[in-house]
Amino acid sequence: MLLLSFGNIINRKTNGQIMAIAKHFSLHPFFGLVDIIPAYSSIAFSFNLYAIHRQVNAGTTVFNWVQQHVEAHLPNISTIEDDTPEPIEIPVCYDPALSNDLAAISLATGLTQADIISLHTAPNYYVYMLGFVPGFAYMGEVNTVLELPRKNRPEKVNAGAVAIAGKQTGIYPSHSFGGWHVLGHTPVKMFIMRNEHPCYLKAGEEVKFYPITLAEYLQMEPYRQPNTPDS
Repeated sequence: MLLLSFGNIINRKTNGQIMAIAKHFSLHPFFGLVDIIPAYSSIAFSFNLYAIHRQVNAGTTVFNWVQQHVEAHLPNISTIEDDTPEPIEIPVCYDPALSNDLAAISLATGLTQADIISLHTAPNYYVYMLGFVPGFAYMGEVNTVLELPRKNRPEKVNAGAVAIAGKQTGIYPSHSFGGWHVLGHTPVKMFIMRNEHPCYLKAGEEVKFYPITLAEYLQMEPYRQPNTPDS
């Protein structure tokens, strides 16, 4: 695997470079390329070692061949600009009946629960990368007054939990343990394995949260992707 790193930062401009590189090699894959894995400020290339080995000259290694090929293309790749589609709207129920951390967040920040909901639903969030578990989208950035460190100890988190930690917000796609602070829950399922495209979100997209009541949440079939008949 070849890893290109652009620093250890959360920065949309840098991530735009990453997405441009990922898009370029998705459209123009080199021989032996298996997968492209973009992250916040790095991108990894997975390749078929044995297939490439049969093609390269004896005077170089497979890794060097891949590295040289990738680096030769970088100067000609333009950063993606103004290419973000309309934000994907996702409903969130912030009702405390769903066992969220709103009261604790209110105590930690000094904000009312209504203010927290208003601040969380105000911006469009950019999807930087997917990771942790299948379908978990790392999004940012939250309002600075909502920035909180991770919990000291991970806790059980239900599928659909919408949470924050540091500058980030995200949605747990499955029941798991997590150290983020849960604000609410969405009925939209983030990962359906049997679908052709199992992840509901992908890097480079934007998300807009909007609040719904507990009654509205319960009326929706929890964890169903809108307009997805086979979910």
